[in-house]
Amino acid sequence: MTVDFDISQYLNIFLDEAEEQIQILDETLVLLEQEGENQDLLNKIFRAAHTLKGSSASMGFENMAQLTHAMEGVLDDLRHGELSVTSDIIDHLLQSLDALKELKNNISAGQDNGVDVAPLIANLKNVKNQVAAAAVAETIPSPEVVAGEEPEVITKPAETLSGADLGMDDVEINVAAAAKANGYNVWHAKVTLSHDCLMKGARAYIVFNNIKDLGEVIKTIPPIDEIEEERFEDSFEFVLVTKSGADTLIDTVKSISEIAAVEVQPVNVSLVAQSVSQTAKEDRELKPVAAGAPKGNGAQTQAQPKTSQTVRVDVQRLENLMNLVGELVIDRTRLADVNGGLKAKLGAEELLETLEEVTVHVGRIIGDLQEEIMKARMFPIEQVFNRFPRMVRDLAQKAGKEINFVIEGRETELDRTVIEEIGDPLIHLLRNAIDHGIETPENRVKAGKPSTGTINLRAFHQENQIVITVQDDGKGMDPEVLKAKAIEKGVITADVAARLTDREAVNLIFAPGFSTAATVSDVSGRGVGMDIVRAHIEKINGIVEIDSTPGEGTKFTIKLPLTLAINRSLMVYLGGQVFAFPLANVVEIINVDLNEIQKVQQRDVVLVRGEVLPLFKLSEVLDYPSDNQGSTKLPVVVVGISEKRIGFIVDELMGEQEIVIKSLGEFIGQIPGLAGATIMGDGKVALILDVRGLAGQAGV
Repeated sequence: MTVDFDISQYLNIFLDEAEEQIQILDETLVLLEQEGENQDLLNKIFRAAHTLKGSSASMGFENMAQLTHAMEGVLDDLRHGELSVTSDIIDHLLQSLDALKELKNNISAGQDNGVDVAPLIANLKNVKNQVAAAAVAETIPSPEVVAGEEPEVITKPAETLSGADLGMDDVEINVAAAAKANGYNVWHAKVTLSHDCLMKGARAYIVFNNIKDLGEVIKTIPPIDEIEEERFEDSFEFVLVTKSGADTLIDTVKSISEIAAVEVQPVNVSLVAQSVSQTAKEDRELKPVAAGAPKGNGAQTQAQPKTSQTVRVDVQRLENLMNLVGELVIDRTRLADVNGGLKAKLGAEELLETLEEVTVHVGRIIGDLQEEIMKARMFPIEQVFNRFPRMVRDLAQKAGKEINFVIEGRETELDRTVIEEIGDPLIHLLRNAIDHGIETPENRVKAGKPSTGTINLRAFHQENQIVITVQDDGKGMDPEVLKAKAIEKGVITADVAARLTDREAVNLIFAPGFSTAATVSDVSGRGVGMDIVRAHIEKINGIVEIDSTPGEGTKFTIKLPLTLAINRSLMVYLGGQVFAFPLANVVEIINVDLNEIQKVQQRDVVLVRGEVLPLFKLSEVLDYPSDNQGSTKLPVVVVGISEKRIGFIVDELMGEQEIVIKSLGEFIGQIPGLAGATIMGDGKVALILDVRGLAGQAGV
């Protein structure tokens, strides 16, 4: 019975899962090079390649299926100890992985071509062929075949078997049906061994090894672990999905010695109502191991991993939900204000007490809803971190350096919009750590350090922020060298350089066009990058700080808000208008007496704990009238911009409040010093301040 099967309906699911498996391969292959013969890691890599091969074959993407099949062959030999992990093998696997990424991107763009996988497959097969002949010769005797004793071949093309006849489950039937719909053949083969065969498991291994280039074995009878342990009589069966015909399959099997008979029949399969993506997730390791290889205890003895149920939700729907929750947060604030106003006017009457209870309860429910929606927008930062080990490995090889790359806090969750923005800055920091930070092995040994340098990438929660650090144990930064280079490039004058502290000198690397590289390399040193890093981070209301010690290393610390949609802010009054300072930028709040203010280079400053703090009137920076004329006690909001501290004088402090960030819109456009607006509890609009823009307006 022919079943119409539209493979395109599963394309998005396939692409999502292909991306997931490629990410696993990207991360684990680099880790495998470091850890060597780690069986658990090898099994994880093999499962990822096996899943990708199965799903791509089911979807009819031949190039991807053939390449992953070749990768799987090498990985299988690594698992069974027939190959050893070397940098050369990892290089071949990573080159193939790059091609898989390109193939996936091409498929996403509507094409399954543009990548020549033949040289890559040839390289992978060459790796296998170097040891295949020797391994077979050592482990499997090859008795001479007596002339005239050809295996009996029985072919029954007129008869067909159903998937149910063969005991195939729904997943196996779906794989076969999807493949058949794309022009593949599905064959059932029964192989009978000679009655005097001494190593049945090894002979079965050769059969499976020889047919794996023809296609994919999706079922074995008996199960594969029983074949491995030789728990079968004289015959075993398998179902093969292949482009090849019955004759090719028969010729391949009968070329093996000690085969008494081969029976081949077509299999009739009908699609079960189940997603192809589910079939791709089933991991059936089909290849038996050679006799004498280590064997597991079987699937029945393994602990089943705990899984969580998930659904895919369109990002736009999450954005719409977030906007609705934002409106509820605004109404919650307004309801609390109304309740407070009525209570102040009318006293604690019974109805007002009931209103207060309702207000508190609604506030709690909205708070819980807000928290859950926020969690739905949160993703582990490993989605960004996982692409870095491969990059660090490649750059370290290119620079001739030995680097141990350590990642901590992969599970730390961050808002999706923040994750999308933080990738590029981290790439710049890591590239600079490799090129400028870590020394060559020879120089490290001369300095009394281990020849291998260490770069540590870490993420963790700190109060209402996410902190990401990039730290290396390289040569660090010399403030005097940085000053001299800045003077040479015209970034600052000699007089300004003489007044800079060591901390301020280190921050010169953020100046546009500043670079200490003697030559331009493929990694860095073009005078662009670090200023972009700071601009990128500050665009998402984050800050970046540097701590460097000459000879010991450098540490970059990035502090980011948990989300860009709802934020806590410090609310202040200025001329009767409410303004909001993002709390992430607020360092402290102080009161300054008018007579404590001094003049330094025509600017107002005040001494705070021995440090000079520049002071600016917010009303003058924004050109907005102030109601604080003639007051002798001035409230000051101290904000931090990288290493700088600036104080802004306001009229009155309101306190902290959770606000929903709204864009000013295209009609108003970008206004220097303003980042957006929010709606207050009384329905009025409060303006959200852009601290870096304010500093620019003030000339700092």
